[in-house]
Amino acid sequence: MPAKSNKTTAAASTSGSGVSKAANKPVNKSANKTAVHKTVTKAASSVKAAPKPTVSKTSTGKAAAGAKTAASAAPAAKAAARQPPSSMGVYVKHWGNGSAEEAAAVFKAAGNVVKTQIRRHRYALVFFDTPAAVKKAIDLFNGKEVCGATIEVAPAKTTPKPDPHENSSCVFISPIFRTSTTKQQILELFQGMKVLRLRTYRRNFANVYLDSPAAAEKFVKEKNGMEFRNHTLRVKLSSKSLAKLKARQESAKLLMAAHRHKKTKQQK
Repeated sequence: MPAKSNKTTAAASTSGSGVSKAANKPVNKSANKTAVHKTVTKAASSVKAAPKPTVSKTSTGKAAAGAKTAASAAPAAKAAARQPPSSMGVYVKHWGNGSAEEAAAVFKAAGNVVKTQIRRHRYALVFFDTPAAVKKAIDLFNGKEVCGATIEVAPAKTTPKPDPHENSSCVFISPIFRTSTTKQQILELFQGMKVLRLRTYRRNFANVYLDSPAAAEKFVKEKNGMEFRNHTLRVKLSSKSLAKLKARQESAKLLMAAHRHKKTKQQK
């Protein structure tokens, strides 16, 4: 029995030594490198073998032509955007004391007058419905004598603006000398009309607030240019309104009340 156990032990030791020798046996590195190289080569060949996408020469040419057309059209579009629109009005220099109605009557010879405006009692703006009328007005009147003055006519760089005098119920009257003219004498000019408010100013004019825009327009047509106390009246619609006047008065009252309150507080 002891001899048999020794044989078993010897066989186990022999098998163990074989395992350790196999474990200590060096790995063949060249074989591994060869396998890796073959794998990489196969992958590369599969990539190279993939079909290349085909591009039609016709589509390429069309795309290039379209790009060139867009590039050439861009500067043209910018240039068109920079060009000012055709003027629909004329600027009339040296118009003097002429009225908007007189300007419309003169310039209707060039075309249909849409709107006239007088600025600073020195020049007029006359607007037409076509650019052709603008050119004709310049040809007819530039450098010509109109209403006793030589006028200069050029294309207007502006467009018609809302007239603050339209639908106004207030009239401007000048000259009105308040030191020598009573309010009753001024009101005699408005017989048959309803006057809501009358104000005179140190610069020798008056603002009279009527009950309707129609009454104000009628008064301007009837009284402009008439003689009053040895003076020729200049009458026109005013941009003032009774609502604006009341708002300014309320604002002035609030400012005065605030000033008095501040002064009283400082005195305490």
